[in-house]
Amino acid sequence: NEAKPQVYKDRGYEINASNLCTEIALPATPDESFVCCLSSMNALHYDEWKDTDAVETLTRFLDAVMEEFIQEAKGTQFMERPVRFAKRHRAIGIGVLGWHSYLQSEMIPFDSMEAMEKNEKIFSTIKERSYEESRRLADEFGEPEVLEGYGRRNTTTMSVAPTKSSSVILGQVSPSIEPLKSNYFVRDGAKLKSTQKNRFLEAILKQRRKDEREVWDSIAQKDGSVQHLDCLTDEEKDVFKTFAEIPQMAIINQAAQRQKHIDQAQSLNISIDPSEVSVKDINQLYIEAWKKGVKSLYYQNSVNAAQKFSRDILECRACES
Repeated sequence: NEAKPQVYKDRGYEINASNLCTEIALPATPDESFVCCLSSMNALHYDEWKDTDAVETLTRFLDAVMEEFIQEAKGTQFMERPVRFAKRHRAIGIGVLGWHSYLQSEMIPFDSMEAMEKNEKIFSTIKERSYEESRRLADEFGEPEVLEGYGRRNTTTMSVAPTKSSSVILGQVSPSIEPLKSNYFVRDGAKLKSTQKNRFLEAILKQRRKDEREVWDSIAQKDGSVQHLDCLTDEEKDVFKTFAEIPQMAIINQAAQRQKHIDQAQSLNISIDPSEVSVKDINQLYIEAWKKGVKSLYYQNSVNAAQKFSRDILECRACES
């Protein structure tokens, strides 16, 4: 509540809970039930859209989706509370997917100052442009009741959702703001089970003439890690660290940095090996996240996820076709 949008502070709204995935930070009252209206920018292509009106277009699109919901749901039994919220708040949430893919495409280690600089630039850009477009929408179509006098159309414009499915549809990029769990794994979808290799790593291995079955088998045996490969430089090994190999405080620090630009919250996961990290240290990580202003945490993953991906590859060669 300390970091909720100013309009909610001024109007006396309290935020008492999030949604299941923890990226929503909106008020709910006996008369209103918050509505999720979300989409994501593909960070892998940031350099292509950063100088365009893509963020503004997405802001306008989500506001149109909100209006469609209002028109279609009004008068429907049991939908009175969400429709009332949608009409009076028009809260939308733009997030990102492909963040780790973008860093790897630029050969930037996740745990680096350059990554922090890119993080700041991307999320400040989305905030500034989405707010500008929301002001234009207010000029064109008017302010909703809660925002009367504020000059904007939407109480919020940013929220970082998990995007597990969307990241596959939009080019098999990394999900949301999360690091990749493995450089080589089996993706088990609803209609397709396939082997996925890290495309940026694969390109380097091809250049070194190391794109071979034996090399990929060794990666699978190391739970998706490339730290054992002599054909990679130390810098490249840093770039291709997996979720569990990245210092978890780096994930928290990035989340805290971008949180000041995000008026809702982030679906933020961490990866910890419980056999190597004490309960006290895990607790300290959570406390640091809170102190730094991170609004929410979602899953605490163990390393078992990466191990399962690797076992699937070793046990199912047919998937490679």
